[in-house]
Amino acid sequence: MKVSLIVSVFNEEDVLPLFWNEVQQTAASMQGTLLEVIWVNDGSTDESEAFIQSIVETTDEHGQISHQSIEFSRNFGHEAAMIAGIDHATGDVMVCLDSDLQHPPSCVPDMIQ
Repeated sequence: MKVSLIVSVFNEEDVLPLFWNEVQQTAASMQGTLLEVIWVNDGSTDESEAFIQSIVETTDEHGQISHQSIEFSRNFGHEAAMIAGIDHATGDVMVCLDSDLQHPPSCVPDMIQ
């Protein structure tokens, strides 16, 4: 199964490393599942985009995580970010999350059951 994780980002440079760590831990717990992370930067003015690009440019050594990055020229709002991510998703299942960890990636396995 392929799960598209659509992540809305707006000025979250401080929390993105924590979020990314949780995504990696969650992916490791989901053996046999491919995880497509679609990062939607909703016009951030901090270093969120630089962090996203550093992740997108890395290779997942286990071949379990792939990435797409969408960058808006300005803040269009949460709904627009989610719709853009859904439009680009190729997974069997789509899960929308914000990068602020209000709903952590660790809840994804329960969401898709």
